[in-house]
Amino acid sequence: MSSARSRSAETPESEARDAALRFVVERYIRSAMPLGRVTAEAAANEAAISVRTLHRLFQAAGTTFADRVREERLRGVMHDLVTAAPTVSVGEIAMRWGFYDSSHLTRTFQRYLGCTPTEYRAANSTVSVQLPRKD
Repeated sequence: MSSARSRSAETPESEARDAALRFVVERYIRSAMPLGRVTAEAAANEAAISVRTLHRLFQAAGTTFADRVREERLRGVMHDLVTAAPTVSVGEIAMRWGFYDSSHLTRTFQRYLGCTPTEYRAANSTVSVQLPRKD
């Protein structure tokens, strides 16, 4: 029955297992992101599953491994755009989060968030500049 079992007939136990495995992989993505490239092979190894199983886990959740990596990169960029000093360039932030350059980041940012990183930074800046009062 194992080969005849339908994927749509998942049990609560298998759904819970899959959710736990996705959690492990997503935690790995967040922890490995600052260290450089995040691969499906390394993520699967971290969760002690095959690469095929890794892709199946995300497919069952309506997404892909690559989408989750991109989402984590964009979350990191969004955080840095708001919290980094204004002297930190968009290009520096792009490189920090694994984009090839600021153009690559800008295209991706616009596609998924509908604005440029510079526009996002300006709209969400937590840095307030106070001008000297004129008395």
